[in-house]
Parts: sequence; C-alpha cells; structure tokens
Amino acid sequence: MSDFQVGGHKGKAQLVPIGEFLYKPNTEQEASFYEQVQHSPLSQFLPKYYSKENIDLGFGSFTYFKMQNVIHGMNHPCVLDLKMGCRTWFEDSSPEKIKSKQNYDNNTTSTQYGLRFCGMRVFNKDTNIFVQHDKYVMLQMQTYDSLKQMMKVFLTSHGSIDKQEKFKFSTSLFTLNNLDTIVNDLHTNPTINHSIVDVMIDKLLLKLNLLKEIYEKEGYQIISSSLFLFYDYDDPLSTIDFKMIDFAHWKDKNHKYEISDGYINGIQTIITILKDLKLN
Repeated sequence: MSDFQVGGHKGKAQLVPIGEFLYKPNTEQEASFYEQVQHSPLSQFLPKYYSKENIDLGFGSFTYFKMQNVIHGMNHPCVLDLKMGCRTWFEDSSPEKIKSKQNYDNNTTSTQYGLRFCGMRVFNKDTNIFVQHDKYVMLQMQTYDSLKQMMKVFLTSHGSIDKQEKFKFSTSLFTLNNLDTIVNDLHTNPTINHSIVDVMIDKLLLKLNLLKEIYEKEGYQIISSSLFLFYDYDDPLSTIDFKMIDFAHWKDKNHKYEISDGYINGIQTIITILKDLKLN
C-alpha cells in the first residue's frame, strides 16, 4: 500500500509510487483541478502535477496522472492523513447521499472541527517497525482532546536512528483506551527532544497560516479532500511538511454556493491544536 493511502480504500487501480513519481488513477474532475491551479498561489500546497498517461502498472490498463511523490528519498517516512472540511457532500447531491454523508460527518469530528483523522503511519524506534492506524480507528475520535493527543503521537514519533538497522512494516490495533498511556509515555520519554517538536510545529504553523490566507482568497470549494502531513523520522526538522491531496469533488470560485465547505475551519483547528501542544 502506498504511503498516500494510509486513510484510503483499496480498488482495482491503486496509487503506484515509482521513484520520484506517484501514479494515481485518473479522474477527469481531479485532473482538471490540478491543471486549473498550476498557476495559482494554491499550487505551492499541492504535489507537483506532470501529465496523464495510459499505462499498465499491474492492475490492467488505466489512465493515470503522474504527480510528485513527496516522500521520495525519505528513509522512514511518517505520514498523517486528515480529511478536511465540515461536510463531505455537495448541495446538488441526492437527498439520500446528503443524509448518509451528514450522518457520517456528525458522528465524527468533521462537523464541529472541520476535519477528521483518516489514517496515520509512524515509525517506532523501540520496536523497529512502522505502526499504522487506519481510518476505522480514527472514527472513534470524537473530541478535540482526542484530536490533539493523536497529533502529539504523530509529531513525537521522531528521533535519531542507526541507518544500518533493518525495519519491517506492521499494523497495530489502536484504541482510545490506550491513547492516554501512549501520550504520557511520549511526554516523559527522555529521548524525545521537545525543542525539536516546537520547531516542527513552528514550521507547520507558518505554512498553515499562509494556506488559510490563500484558500480564502482563491474561493474554491473542495469536498472530501485531505491534508497530507509527513516527515522523515531520521530528519524531522528539514522534512516536516504537508500537501493538499485528493480533489475528486470541487467547484471553483465562479460557482455560487450557500454552504461553506468548512475547509478553513479545519485549518484553524489544526492551528489551534499545534499552538496548544506548544504551550503544554
């Protein structure tokens, strides 16, 4: 599974990383978004988009669009997928679909906080494995405190590592019952350099505030998109970053809509969480 799919679902055609490129199954709607924003200030927050290609990457012949693999070259990439927005439906969707999506949004943190955790993968030095938490686990998270604690788990997974060490991939059953214990262990762990975490947070805050300003000016409405946060466990300070991904459902500023997508609410929630983590 690609690192871009920590929160996604499996289908016939998959995301396929090949070196510095990532091939994503094409949808005209998503490709048109990348093409439209290439010369927009918003483009700096997206993976680079290159072209569309009809190729067989092991799943049969499909049309893919070639984009930047933002974690290419990282030794131990830690990634976090945040589903952005207060709602995951458009006004012109069917009543049945709207009701279903509203129920989903209302029973997670989406409606109130403008985002929900969709998936995460971090490297654990002590066990020498990657640990993955999928979107079904994240559906248990319904409070601001649980969002903040999970962000802390993501940011404090860094550290130095002997590059000769081998590692293996593993999944882990994660529940809210042990989240407090995990966070407490991280907070008291003497190997964690909390000044590094503060610098990581500062870098994210600077870019998030810029994204918030530009997103408001550009006037897009983006539904069910994700904010993809990432860093290399071996070098968190220079690699901590994020990109906007997944644009299958969007409308531009020329479309008149009465209900906000809530994307700005989600950005503000992340900003608030990061500021809270710095204070604690």
